[in-house]
Amino acid sequence: MNEEDQNRLSRYGYCMIDADARAIATVQHLPPNCLVIALFAVGEADMELNMERLQVAQGMCAGYSSLSQLRVLRVSADFRVRFLLLNYELVLATSEGIETTMLQRMLESPTLKVTDAHLWAMLCSMFDALESYLSAASITVDVQVSGAIVRSVMVVLSQLAAQGPAGGAKRRPFTMADTYFRRFVQLVSEHVKQEHEVGFYADRLHITPKYLSEICKQKTSHKAKEIISQMLLRSIKRDLLMSGKSMKSMASEYGFADQSSMGKFFRKMTGLSPLHYKQHEAARTPSPADR
Repeated sequence: MNEEDQNRLSRYGYCMIDADARAIATVQHLPPNCLVIALFAVGEADMELNMERLQVAQGMCAGYSSLSQLRVLRVSADFRVRFLLLNYELVLATSEGIETTMLQRMLESPTLKVTDAHLWAMLCSMFDALESYLSAASITVDVQVSGAIVRSVMVVLSQLAAQGPAGGAKRRPFTMADTYFRRFVQLVSEHVKQEHEVGFYADRLHITPKYLSEICKQKTSHKAKEIISQMLLRSIKRDLLMSGKSMKSMASEYGFADQSSMGKFFRKMTGLSPLHYKQHEAARTPSPADR
């Protein structure tokens, strides 16, 4: 996200981002308290959402929150995706009357396949309308207009989610291991700044650390400790790039003994110091003119 995108999200409650294969990494670091809706327009990609592997391609869409852990693994050269970022205030203002279970299904279904060409065209048109409204210089953006379009998008996607992740395909049975794993990822998202050990999360789930690691290995091929470390790293990366906090205050906030300890963890995970990582990301992030 560039500064203009962040200002629009704060001022109007939403912003639009079009990303290609080169720019997709820039949307992995999102501001807090926002909902993201993605339309995958061209090409294909492999991603991890909350540590679960996903394959996305043209004609698919997804909804996730800024608390979600998103990692892009591979993208095709022709890849393009359109993101609609919504702050929670706009989501609350536009979702009144929509069943909460419908919204929950939208976030629980990692990806949705839109098999109806007319429905896909309608979603793309609603994204176009929101983008055009932001660009209209002769009027002031009014939440009654943008909110009506956003509400329509959410209703359509929640109805698609109710049909199943493949636009009507039967959902696979949801096991107890699935429940434990998703709850584990949620707990890590909430507590990883201070709690870095598997035992804390196993206790919260009322299972043994060994069983928790077995579930994680089954779901992701990674042990529970590796997942905690990866999610801790991603949270630190996001704060490094977006918060403007000092390394000393971040070390305290993230439960490290001192700044040096956090630096050692970061270097072990990435091969770079936090400062070098920040400089590297600044150099590779495209400017608005390059998008």
